[in-house]
Amino acid sequence: MALQADWCEVLRSHRQRPQPKNGGYIDWDDDEIIPEFPPATEEQVRLTEERLGFELPPTLRRLYLEVANGGDIFRGFIGPKVLGVIGGYPTAPNSWGEKTIAQMVSHSGWRLNERVDNTLQRYPGCYVLCEEAPDRFVTIAGDCWGRDTESRITLDGWTGRLYEVGNDFESVDGYRASLGLPITPDTVNGSMQSISYYASSVEAWIEGLITERPGLITSPIHGYGPITQAMLRNSGQ
Repeated sequence: MALQADWCEVLRSHRQRPQPKNGGYIDWDDDEIIPEFPPATEEQVRLTEERLGFELPPTLRRLYLEVANGGDIFRGFIGPKVLGVIGGYPTAPNSWGEKTIAQMVSHSGWRLNERVDNTLQRYPGCYVLCEEAPDRFVTIAGDCWGRDTESRITLDGWTGRLYEVGNDFESVDGYRASLGLPITPDTVNGSMQSISYYASSVEAWIEGLITERPGLITSPIHGYGPITQAMLRNSGQ
């Protein structure tokens, strides 16, 4: 999908809203004062890529370099807050501190099975549960930082696709027990993560937001729920 040539200017123009004297702006959805972040520097993006271990997609790089280093980048559209690169908009402060995307990456060493991945793409809204995010999954956007019900938009650094990752209420020990797997001190009281397909690329995501013709999954056509054996068989055809 090709973005319109002036997409950066479209986003910049929609950010022209009255700002409070403290240098931030009001999020009209929840009255939160969010600080304004200027565009990132090439050095900030490069250092972030070094920490991630891979290069960001060109469109995401442009978003940081030409629009803003995170925050409410999609102000004026229905879109989530975007985490910045180093020096940009971070997660809400918690016991782990504030984090930009440089700290929100998985180095788990495993990747989604190809058939499982194909099934997620074929059945929007369906998900798979895992104990930790796949390798090179990096959180780039979301709205509920630090809450148990948070859902976040995650970039697959290997493929460039976007996924929605959320905390599931099913515990790790309960899930392992249902599979007949041993429960260890490391798994007790843990939480599962649900992964569902979101968009084919950063380009599709942004194009859908600024044209109001979503190129991302906003209304699951198969309902919510875990993928099934039947879905896996169909995706293998």
